[in-house]
Amino acid sequence: GGLCCFSHGSMKSRIVPLRSERRLLLCLISILCIVQTVSLLDMVRSNCVQYPVAASIFYDELSSIVCHSNLDVKVLTWIADCVVADFQEAFLVETDAPLPESSLEAGFSFNLDGGDEGSVAVNLIPLLLKTPAAIFSGRISEQLSPTSPLLSMPSHFSLLQHCEKMQHGQSLEGIDALLGCPLVLCKEAVLQRFPSLAMEQKLRICASLLLAVNWCREVINAFAAQGDGEMKGKVVHRLQNITHLEQVLERCLAVTPAFIPPLAVFDDDVAVKSVGDVIAAIMATVGGGAKKGRGRKPGKKKKSADDSIAKSGDVLSQQDIESSITTQPTATTTVSAPPALPANVSILSHYQPCVREFDMDVFCLLQHTCITKKEVDSEMHTKTVEVISMEPPQLLYLLADLQRKLDHILPATVSSRGSFLKNKHRGSSSGFTLLQRFKPADVAQRVVDMLPHLCEHLEWAHEFLQKLNEGDGDGDEASFAELLDCGESKTVREVYRRIMKIVSILMAWSGLASRREMRRSIYRVFASRLDGNEVGRNQRLAHLANRSFQYLSNFRSTLPDLNTATLLCQQLEILRQHADDDQLSSELSEVAGSFLQREWPSEKKSSKANEPLVFLLKVHITCSSDPLRLMETIAGKAAPELLSDDIHQAALYPTLTKLSFPSFYRCLLHELVALLRSQPAPKVADPMEVKRDQLTKMQLCVGVFYILINLVKAFDARPVLGNALKYGRMFVETFLRQGMPVLDGTFRSCKEDVQSLLKTLQQSTRSLHHFCGHSKVTKDVILTNHVPALKKCLEAFVFRVKAMLSLNDCHQAFWIGNLKNRDIHGEEILSQTPQHIEEVADSGDEVSEEESDAEDSE
Repeated sequence: GGLCCFSHGSMKSRIVPLRSERRLLLCLISILCIVQTVSLLDMVRSNCVQYPVAASIFYDELSSIVCHSNLDVKVLTWIADCVVADFQEAFLVETDAPLPESSLEAGFSFNLDGGDEGSVAVNLIPLLLKTPAAIFSGRISEQLSPTSPLLSMPSHFSLLQHCEKMQHGQSLEGIDALLGCPLVLCKEAVLQRFPSLAMEQKLRICASLLLAVNWCREVINAFAAQGDGEMKGKVVHRLQNITHLEQVLERCLAVTPAFIPPLAVFDDDVAVKSVGDVIAAIMATVGGGAKKGRGRKPGKKKKSADDSIAKSGDVLSQQDIESSITTQPTATTTVSAPPALPANVSILSHYQPCVREFDMDVFCLLQHTCITKKEVDSEMHTKTVEVISMEPPQLLYLLADLQRKLDHILPATVSSRGSFLKNKHRGSSSGFTLLQRFKPADVAQRVVDMLPHLCEHLEWAHEFLQKLNEGDGDGDEASFAELLDCGESKTVREVYRRIMKIVSILMAWSGLASRREMRRSIYRVFASRLDGNEVGRNQRLAHLANRSFQYLSNFRSTLPDLNTATLLCQQLEILRQHADDDQLSSELSEVAGSFLQREWPSEKKSSKANEPLVFLLKVHITCSSDPLRLMETIAGKAAPELLSDDIHQAALYPTLTKLSFPSFYRCLLHELVALLRSQPAPKVADPMEVKRDQLTKMQLCVGVFYILINLVKAFDARPVLGNALKYGRMFVETFLRQGMPVLDGTFRSCKEDVQSLLKTLQQSTRSLHHFCGHSKVTKDVILTNHVPALKKCLEAFVFRVKAMLSLNDCHQAFWIGNLKNRDIHGEEILSQTPQHIEEVADSGDEVSEEESDAEDSE
């Protein structure tokens, strides 16, 4: 017993030192790791500081690690201390310190603190004066450029604010002075004479404005989610500063084609590309891109002093670059200021890699229409109260950025996996680094959460445009369109369109099909906005879709343009599919028809300009209670109005013009073929009433087809003729499968109706034969490609009719002859006339008089 006790006590005494030694060893390893981590970070920081691109990448990656990794407190503290010290030393200046004298006349701008509170300022112009202006002309290699650390300032501040949040529980009170501090920029007097400045001064001013925009964007990223009312007010002010700065920058860029903006986005393969490659793509976008088949021959490029874009492989010395800039001619006379660009144009669309990305937290600002900002005195009593409202330009700015993000992350269709050899679309994710940290479902849920506020903004825009329309005494659509292009109404129109686009992207997202509760939440928001009452969570999806349909259809009276009307129609179509009310189909057809019967503002001519019309016409037809009668009205009444030379649009459908007729024609033929295919196959056991109804529908289909084919003789444009050949073959093939069995079952009881149908169809097929001859004469390859298949189809139809007549003992009423080849207008084509042709004479007793293939004389 004593031995056992002694042994047990000895083992226990040995275990305690082992445990303490292990703790000490782990502590030493931890300390060693911290020392090595700090040493590594310090080495990278010291080596990257002179290269802005490398420093920006380092700061952005480290910022991501700080946000999403569990760093040791000591490492985080070291990073924060270094970042704060470096940032304050490099980019901040005391407001009471004298500014350097220069021709740019620097001053403090955009101070939100006022008085003595703004003790520091962001030192932009003085630092830019120390930076070679050649850097902003694109004629210097970034590997050799002794550039200023100012270009990495946005990334540096991003790391600073993330360290501050991690150390103080997401609070930024410790650095709130940076939210309202002024920026050292050139004075307004300099901007007013900007066109007459030297090129070097222009480059530095453009760079300062772009850096100011990126600074404000990063400040908004940092402080947008802060709950303090005063901070919220300053964030809205910074958003106003951005819209103002971008307007000024747009005007400056219009007279500074040599300016090459520094990169601000370093994601995917953008960071490893040379600045020349990225800038070449930017300038191609700004300039509209090169047109194929135009321009000078290789080796004949014209040289000019203003050509400031060098090839990516060119590396020039700093002295050469400085001389190339200073030798550019400067304006010595007064130059008028360039006109302002449209309100919906932003540098974000052209200079995407050069503008810092908004975080998703920024869009919480859409929840606030008005923000109350209070100032307190030294005794913490309220001194002043200021209400800051979200103005339309700032609202539009946020909505445009949100739409761009949703277009990227919420696709309407599931994309198929492409080959690894194809990198045509590589780099399309540029500018979405912060967005890609979220899953598409998380982004969609955020949009659903802000959907009530988007509806509030949409209702405000609707009321604004409604009052504008009512205030127009003439009540004319043309005068209302003119009002929409003036002043604030133009911005409100864009707000209206952006919100409609965002809602359409959300409702058409492919991932919504597997998320029934999210779809229910969307419909619940719309349904609750209909009468202002909260909708219970137990409501059926179909009932919510019905109410959502009624809510969204209320906006149809104030839609500003055709594209927005199409977006609304797309939303209503999705809701109709989930509703249980059959009446909604007729209502949707009426809505689409009303859009087609309105006179919209003219859109820019493009290859896709008529796509909205095609969609609206398709919905108008497919959702109609009697689509065949509707197609007959459009083709037989509206289209012939365009035959007059002095009439450019149909009175019944103003959207039907001579330019849009080919699109209308293609859609009508497509829907006619689709409707014919959807007819149920006849059965032998069907009663005669059902067979007669089917025959009546076939007669209507053939009648509409006859009208459409005859329109080609009046509208003989190449697209119209091509669609007639293509869909004409499809119609005859479909009629062979769907229509001929109906004729077989009703021939004996409805002989006259069948005969009338075949005669009408015969005239259409004869016209198609003429179109084939016309296509061969014109020697149009695209048109003649349709001819062999169409002629084969027409021949099959002839023999199918012969088989039906033989089956009913009427083979003597059918005979075949050769038709003369004629052109589209019925004129005989002599070059294709065979030597021996027996012309077929029309007879009232014939059942069918179909043509066989006439051999060409060739």
